[in-house]
Amino acid sequence: MFISYHIFYYALGCLLYVMGMYLHPIFFIGLFIYCIWMMYRLNLTHVLIVFVLCIGLYFMTPKVSDFPTTIEGKVMKISEKYCYVQCDFGTVKLYHDEDFNYGDTIKAEVETYDMYEATNDNAFNEKIYLYSLKIFYKAKLTCLLSKTSHTSLYTIIESRFSSNQDVNDYQRLFLLGQRSSTIDEDYTSLSQLSLVHLFALSGMHVHILFALLMQLFGFILQKHISKICSYILLAFYIFSIPMNISLYRAFFVMFLYDLLKEWFNQLDVLSLLVILSLYYNPYIIFNITFIFSYFIYFIVLLTQNKKIHHY
Repeated sequence: MFISYHIFYYALGCLLYVMGMYLHPIFFIGLFIYCIWMMYRLNLTHVLIVFVLCIGLYFMTPKVSDFPTTIEGKVMKISEKYCYVQCDFGTVKLYHDEDFNYGDTIKAEVETYDMYEATNDNAFNEKIYLYSLKIFYKAKLTCLLSKTSHTSLYTIIESRFSSNQDVNDYQRLFLLGQRSSTIDEDYTSLSQLSLVHLFALSGMHVHILFALLMQLFGFILQKHISKICSYILLAFYIFSIPMNISLYRAFFVMFLYDLLKEWFNQLDVLSLLVILSLYYNPYIIFNITFIFSYFIYFIVLLTQNKKIHHY
């Protein structure tokens, strides 16, 4: 296939364009030099593909519409002081004092808040952080008009958690990817011991769970049927909990490579996901989870066939 083994070049071009748009115009110079290099290293056709993709990214730039005083949507993520509500016009970071649960459908009157922007170099920029999550609005709930709870896999899992708060916190962290402030000290200790990856949901857990499901179904089903059932259950679990970029990346890389491996290699699939992620939300380049998850997997792909020499 013509684009096989070349999608990485397209993804790099898209990254340079987005960085030029949202980070610094100097990256446009890098993109121009890169296109010249591609024209001599490959051919003009590949440069045109990058050009078309960049035009598409220009028209996919998120547009922030006027914020209404009354919102209606679904609670997508909860925290102690706020939640994320997905509405028809976008996702809202909503501060509240209500008892909301993941999956609740709410209707409320709200008051708009401004997002904080960094005033000092290297200071935390709330606006960029929320934009990287595709959250373009921030508000405070002033009057709850209605709330409807729904049963989901998330609520079923949550209802089975231990009544012991310490155990509950770790169950929530390990199964739902939700970290409570009560275990911040333990989480810091785990980070210092380089063990935090065992507790934070990541691609490693996706592969382990998929392998376990394959073995479980393998006792009663043929291999290809076991694989289909494993993917369905795994997708149902991943998309039933709050969005986790590293989980999505691991699942789609595994699933798409399995589906397209006759035409594309693993780097092609990873690069394709980078392009799709940029189309979904160009501000994702500011998301630290996106950067580490994709970059570390890229390094793994580059080094997986390298031999280690012992001296």
